[in-house]
Amino acid sequence: MLGSLRLVLPLPTLMHIFISLPCALSIQSQEEPLGYAPGIFKGSVRDSWFDRYTKGLSDDQLGVWKWAHYFAVYERHLTRFRGTDVHVMECGVASGGSLKMWRDFFGPLATLYGVDKLESVKAYAGKEKYGNPAMMFAGQLSNPLFREQVLRSVKRIDIFLDDANHVPETQIAHLNAILPILSWGGVYLVEDIESDRQSKINFQRYIYDTFLDGSDSINWVEREPLKTISWAAYYTKKKVMANMNISLWQRSVESVNFYSYVVVIEKKPSRTEAMQNPVSGRMFVGKKMGGKPKKKKKTFPS
Repeated sequence: MLGSLRLVLPLPTLMHIFISLPCALSIQSQEEPLGYAPGIFKGSVRDSWFDRYTKGLSDDQLGVWKWAHYFAVYERHLTRFRGTDVHVMECGVASGGSLKMWRDFFGPLATLYGVDKLESVKAYAGKEKYGNPAMMFAGQLSNPLFREQVLRSVKRIDIFLDDANHVPETQIAHLNAILPILSWGGVYLVEDIESDRQSKINFQRYIYDTFLDGSDSINWVEREPLKTISWAAYYTKKKVMANMNISLWQRSVESVNFYSYVVVIEKKPSRTEAMQNPVSGRMFVGKKMGGKPKKKKKTFPS
């Protein structure tokens, strides 16, 4: 069972705050599925896909520009999709090198979609050199009309990777539009969220205020309904406390994960209608369920 708060040290120079509800998502076995490069990002940075790719780099080779610790983040959150028919959309593909990387990572069964403001990216569609993406879209995904056109064209989105212009306003617009329609059990990953003290809008703060704090967050507890029913009723009859008045994001968000320059949001496998808190055994020593503590008998010296 995953913990509620932990500090992950193996990723160098990286703090990972993992805040989650109990996870029911299945994890793939250690055996590598057929059809893609085994252990693509595993091992040291020197042995990673990125270093193998950049050896003997020529002028016509597609560019891939990533912080070194990103690959460990990919392994942690995206490995379970490898070898499946996952639908992946990347926003901000530039020369197309990352599309080839995702093809090598996810394998031949995956369906890739690319979005970029450059008109030239349309030529990447169906080309093996660019990872054989199913569709390419040229435009700004933050534009509602263009976004509607894109979403009507794709079957679904299981993984959304935001590597566009790295501007907080754009990142927020993408998040608000795509996360609600992301597949159940899907992953939303935003790269390059560098803090800028000059900026009036901070994407990390927006994530915290939206998902971790307040009445819509995954940490919200509605305590008023609990006062209408006695503790004895919960402990002796129901044997479970159920908060039916759960928040917006408790219904759909499994976890919110912070890394250096990256935020990863994972959706639940299905919609949650209540937060369950089962009770078993005697919780309060020396007390009756719903009653007053037992009075100790007075003793007198002999």
